[in-house]
Amino acid sequence: MRLLHTRKHRDERGAFVVEGPATVLAAIELGRLSELWVTAGAETAFGEIVSRAVDRGTNLVCMSDSVSMAISSTQQPVGLVGVARQSTTTLSEVLATAPRRVVVLDQVNDPGNAGMIIRTADAAGVDAVIFTTGSVDPYNDKCVRATTGSIFHLPIVRGVEVDSVLRACTESGMVTLATSSTGAQSLTSPQVSRALAGRVVWLFGNEAGGLDDAVIQQADLAVSIPMRAGVESLNIAMAAGICMYIDRLGDRSI
Repeated sequence: MRLLHTRKHRDERGAFVVEGPATVLAAIELGRLSELWVTAGAETAFGEIVSRAVDRGTNLVCMSDSVSMAISSTQQPVGLVGVARQSTTTLSEVLATAPRRVVVLDQVNDPGNAGMIIRTADAAGVDAVIFTTGSVDPYNDKCVRATTGSIFHLPIVRGVEVDSVLRACTESGMVTLATSSTGAQSLTSPQVSRALAGRVVWLFGNEAGGLDDAVIQQADLAVSIPMRAGVESLNIAMAAGICMYIDRLGDRSI
């Protein structure tokens, strides 16, 4: 269990750690939970979740509070820790479903930001989230916690070169929108509005440097969020949320 906190062992086992009732329950409901470790206190507090896991054939492991502390990645564990199977979805499988909305995270390093973007993408009706090579592992403990279960609701693809993503999405008939603080097209512009009427790929870049110029140049449109003069940029998770919800709600009048 402790080894699963490292990417190397997660990848070798094709598994990752989930903690807390919301994330554990989501894994159970979608048939992705293989083990559930519980303390006596957690079995009492979350009896219904434990019963659902057992009904689904999940292997149940009873542990002491000291073991819970040892295997948890949180400072105040609730005594409910699971092992879930990673997604094996590929980019080609995602595109074969003719998705209307795809989010691509390129060189996004912060697991909290990545997890929040997955959670928002789920709420906004996005069809898949793709992590390019060099981005944070979506199965990182902090990232998984930040999704509060949404990591099980969406196809997650990782380890794909950004050039390959852009080429494949363009060939599938999708319009690629690269977000940039200096993007030529405002999120409120008619050009972006027309693009959002079709199938779209949103590209979000590194927290500090954003998307590389080469990536922006390959995209169909470079899009910026209108902001008050003097404000340099927004947090990447906030910016992604604004773009996804302006898109979802069809309201370009900020």
